[in-house]
Amino acid sequence: MRAMQIIEWGKQLEAREYPDPEPKGEEVLLRVEAAGVCHSDVHIWDGYFDLGGGQQISLESRGVHLPFTMGHEIAGEVEALGPQASGIKAGDKVVAYPWIGCGECAVCRSCSASIRVPSAPGAPAVMART
Repeated sequence: MRAMQIIEWGKQLEAREYPDPEPKGEEVLLRVEAAGVCHSDVHIWDGYFDLGGGQQISLESRGVHLPFTMGHEIAGEVEALGPQASGIKAGDKVVAYPWIGCGECAVCRSCSASIRVPSAPGAPAVMART
C-alpha cells in the first residue's frame, strides 16, 4: 500500500509503502482511484490552524502526529471486506465518507452508509491501497 505522507510539517509529501492491511470486523479495504485535496488538507500540511489575530493552534497539540497520510476525500474500488462487512462487495465502486464518529449518538446511528476502512500508520479516517 502506498501512502502520501507528511513527514515534516510544511515540507514536500513523501511516498511510503506499507503492507496491505487485512480488514477486520466491518472494515473495508479500498483501492484508491481518486483523491481530493481540500482546504483542511492545506492547514494540516502546514501543521497548524490559523485562529486569526496572529494566533495559531498546532495540530500536534491536538493529537495529530507525524507521519500523517494526506487525503480524506477518496473514491475507489472495494478490494477486500472484513467478515462482518455487509451491503457491499469486492469490485464495487464507492466514495468513502471519512467521518469516524462515536457510533453511539443519534447522528452516528442514523448514518448507515458509513464505511469503516483499516488504516496504515499515521492515516486519518481512510487509508486505502493504491
